[in-house]
Amino acid sequence: MTYFEFADKYFEARKDIYDEIKKLSEKRRINLFERLMTDKNEMNFMSWLSEMKFGLMLDKTFQTLLYEHNINNQTPDWFVTSNGQNIIFEVVRINRHEQELLTKIDEFKNPRNQDENIIATVKNSGVLDGKYFYGNIDKIGKKEIAYREIVQKKNYSFVICVDSSEIELFTFYNDFYDFFIADGKHGYFNRNLSFGKHVSAIFVQVPFDGYKIILNVNCDNKLNEEN
Repeated sequence: MTYFEFADKYFEARKDIYDEIKKLSEKRRINLFERLMTDKNEMNFMSWLSEMKFGLMLDKTFQTLLYEHNINNQTPDWFVTSNGQNIIFEVVRINRHEQELLTKIDEFKNPRNQDENIIATVKNSGVLDGKYFYGNIDKIGKKEIAYREIVQKKNYSFVICVDSSEIELFTFYNDFYDFFIADGKHGYFNRNLSFGKHVSAIFVQVPFDGYKIILNVNCDNKLNEEN
């Protein structure tokens, strides 16, 4: 299947990823590639990849897994019904400065300007200022705002998935844990009361620690032990 230049070259370089997504698409009977037929935006493609990566992880755990399931005119990235709970999973990609990533994409598309393939360059952070993560926290916070009403009215659990594989500023699970939990009094779950009330967990992908879950034990709709 041909999509657009960047997507085609990415899948050519990482056929393993394409094959995994294709298997998930067939298993769940969802056309996960449909968006690529109409949306040719390269940054949106990177966000779509992040959604697929978390989908592949969720597929290993949950029997029911829906993609962009319509809930009150909202379409969360992934929706799960498991052990008596309904769980919304929304994916956020914590990315480097947009122009820097666009440069790396251009290097990948034009091999003469390319030092390494996109698999390596996307994971290299380049020059990042010390407040870069905090510059992205609004992206995470906006997810809670978008789903706040649904979570309140339907008593759904809400998990925000954070893909940080493109940066090296926070490369370890403990860095995320300290930010959201800290000493249990000064973490982001406590400092942002609405966020702490409605977000059940943060599911993070970090380069050196893989996928980790940060549970919010004080939210209204906690994940049960089975999930």
